[in-house]
Amino acid sequence: MGRRRKGPVKLNGGDTWYVRLWVKPSDVPKAGKKTLIRSLKSTDHSEALKRYGAAYTALEQELQALLAGDSLRTRVEQHREGVVRPGDTALTPAELIAITLGDFNPNDKTHLAVYESFTAG
Repeated sequence: MGRRRKGPVKLNGGDTWYVRLWVKPSDVPKAGKKTLIRSLKSTDHSEALKRYGAAYTALEQELQALLAGDSLRTRVEQHREGVVRPGDTALTPAELIAITLGDFNPNDKTHLAVYESFTAG
């Protein structure tokens, strides 16, 4: 039996629509969270319905990545604690940017400067 889709939802009484994916209780310890939530970046229900399928698929892929191995959060915590295991790799510039800035905007000069500092070492 597959996951039940319920469609876009509004959270906390706001106007923006979100997609929400519930994690199975047996997978919560591995995933580290009970739900995955992403904004559909729309206050219009029709537009939210159009974006819902792709966003839900992206959340399912993100959940599979969390369940498949060490998440970025786990790798960052291990890096912070100085834990190095055989086969570990350093965080990539893209991962460091995600930690530092969140969403990367190539048109922002500050974001580019941070990116260049991580790629240059």
